Parts: sequence; structure tokens; C-alpha cells
Amino acid sequence: MGQVIEDLSYDGVDPQSLRVELAGVAKTALCKEGGFFVFNDIPNGSYKLRISGERLQPREFDVVVPLAEKLLSQPGDDELVVFVKTASVADGKVTFDPVILSKTIRAGAAVRSQGFNTKLAAGLDPGKISTAKLASAQGLAAGAILRFIRGKSIRLKFDPYYQTPPGVTLIVGRVEQKNVPGLALPGVKVRMQKVNGAVVMTTVVAGAKIATVDIGGKKVVLGTEGDIQADTNSKGDYNIYFSRSDITSVVLSANLQGYQPKNQNLAITQGGRNRADISLERS
Repeated sequence: MGQVIEDLSYDGVDPQSLRVELAGVAKTALCKEGGFFVFNDIPNGSYKLRISGERLQPREFDVVVPLAEKLLSQPGDDELVVFVKTASVADGKVTFDPVILSKTIRAGAAVRSQGFNTKLAAGLDPGKISTAKLASAQGLAAGAILRFIRGKSIRLKFDPYYQTPPGVTLIVGRVEQKNVPGLALPGVKVRMQKVNGAVVMTTVVAGAKIATVDIGGKKVVLGTEGDIQADTNSKGDYNIYFSRSDITSVVLSANLQGYQPKNQNLAITQGGRNRADISLERS
């Protein structure tokens, strides 16, 4: 069983548009309000789980029944992630650069960093925030990446054909085989390799892969690894999007087994639709 949420809003996916399948299993999932799904009476073993929804990119997972935890989830999918500026052991208060929180994180939520585990002492309400009160800040240092875990969920991103909300910057494109016009390449991994000339780094923080970069001399969180990359669909199309207003250029990398990797520069128009079509040559 698990919960599927929609990107940006973090709301549960409408059960009428949610589809959850276990490969090789004839049973269908029971879907409920809030994006929850459940399979009953599944024999122990290894399975391929596929989750999709209207306007949303599908995701696949290898799962082993019985699950290690009650709810199937992906670390980083339903969280706020920040760099710590200050941490007070005296009162548990931490500060970070202002961020816009789209949905409440309740008191008691798990808070984790590398080698650090505590709980949120006071809830965080939607809006612009830059401070939080923890049950304890002992052992937490400035510069650490801190995860505020709202819930255990699986987040689905919007597909390349969905019109993202105002204020979101979109990168879209199609990947084809070089010298073969119209031959789309599915399964190509397109990644933001650099932002504003700085290399994007991925750090594993208490089990979650977090993408960060240096912008203007300051380390910032771009999201999870899934927020900076996308796989092309059956038509060769992909999309990557973000709400940051300080990204002016990116270098995209495109990789597919059997083809030569390729990097492509792209100047960014904030809040607009930026197109980067890529052609790959066979190895």
C-alpha cells in the first residue's frame, strides 16, 4: 500500500485518474481519496510496480513483498530540503535561506540529515519560511543538508504535454537519432549537468539523493535527483521544470546505452517554455 501525490501541490492524486499495476498480478489496486492505493492478499515475492495518472509521468519500482515498511514510499518525494545556516542547541532553532512552502508540515514530522535524526517541534505553515524549531539540534552543523519529511509518499511529475502553472520555468525537447530524421529515442536520460556554469552535485542524505549547486557563491538545493532529470517517453519527448528565478543557463546531458553521450547548452527564459532538442549518434 502507498500514497501517490502530485508534483508542486503535493496533493494526493485523484483516485479516478490514478492507475497502479503489479506486473504479472491480475488483481487491481483499490484507490481511495488522498491518492492512497492498496493491493490485498499478494503472495510474498518480487514484483514490478507501475504507477501512472492523467497528465502525470509514470514511474516504475521493484518491490519485495512483504514490504520493509507499511507504506511504500520514495525518500525525498514528500519533503522540504534546505541547507542549514545556523543551528541552536539551546532551543532547537534552525535557520535557512527563505523558501516557499506549498503545504503544511506538521509538528512531530521526522527531520533528518546525515548522521542526524530528530522531530519537528512546531509545525511549518505554507508560505515563505526561513526558520524551524526542532526537538533537538544537538549534532547539527551549519552547512548540513536537512530533510523535513512531510509524509511517506510517491510523487509523480507532470508529463511533457502538460501546461505547468504560472511562474514555473519549463525545459522541453525531443531526442532523436542523428542522421535519421524522425527516429525518436525513448529511455534517454536527460539531466541538468550544470546550472549557471556550476556543476550540479548529487549527495545521499540519510537515504535520499539530493541535488545541489552553487549559485552566486551560495549552495542551494535543487530538489531530489528526480527533479533535475527526466527519461524520454515513447515519442522521445522529455520535460524538466523548476520554480527558481535565479537560473539563467543550464548544460543538459543526454545518455542512452549504445549512443555517444552529448551535452547541450541552453539559455533560460524565466517562467517560459525553453526548448532543447537533442540528436544522439550511435557509438
